[in-house]
Amino acid sequence: AAEPVNLALEGAATSSGATGGNGPENAIDGDKGTRWYSKSSTASKVLQVDLAKNANITQIVIHENSVATPDYFDNMEYSLDGVTWMPAEIVSYTPKSATLGGKAGRERVYTLTPFAARSVRVTTPETSTASSIGIYEFEVLGEYAAEIAVPTGLAFEGDVLKWDAVGGAEKYIITVKNSAGETAHTLETAENSYDFSGVLAIADTYSFTVKAVSANAVSADSEAISKEFGGGYVNLAQTANGGAIAANAPVYSSSPAANAIDGDRETAMMFKS
Repeated sequence: AAEPVNLALEGAATSSGATGGNGPENAIDGDKGTRWYSKSSTASKVLQVDLAKNANITQIVIHENSVATPDYFDNMEYSLDGVTWMPAEIVSYTPKSATLGGKAGRERVYTLTPFAARSVRVTTPETSTASSIGIYEFEVLGEYAAEIAVPTGLAFEGDVLKWDAVGGAEKYIITVKNSAGETAHTLETAENSYDFSGVLAIADTYSFTVKAVSANAVSADSEAISKEFGGGYVNLAQTANGGAIAANAPVYSSSPAANAIDGDRETAMMFKS
């Protein structure tokens, strides 16, 4: 087997929040002199790494100098699709002393029961008093997994979206976006088709993409296909359709209540504080 490498270096990191310029990207830049430094609070802190490709993971190594509790980072999870998350099983834990950013710290080596994933995340426990954590490097060790083909041949037959079956796929994930580019639905099916009859009630032109999911891989999104749906349903609250609105508290004159039913997602009703 190939020697495991730090796949996080080619990934992208997000977090529950950061202080100053100490963003989550610092935790996967390969530099033990920079860090992700969370906001100070009693809430859980989350660091998530989305890998460039599907991968088989065997170890996670966390370089930090914030806490001493051995099980502080034990809540690790992984996902193939970013929707369903599973707990990572820790086989062994080895702490080592380290110098991080010129300060004394720890290198926490977690050997895991191997798993296939596209994303991994760690969630810290809540605390009784406000606190921050600093992670200088979050290494995800493993090797890239075999790819799975992208679904092709998307077409509608009436209200049924169909596509060519992908070999090895156990399920498919369909993403539906409205004309504003907002995700309206994320749906799963084991079949290479989906009946949208009665699903999209608001009249609009929607775009649809499909990705294939196997036991250890998720494909990229397919090319998008568009179709009008709504079946004659309209938003009766909108002013253009005879709707009216009144606020039960003062609102700003520049952001009146009428903005909430004008059909424009760029305007808003704002209450005075």
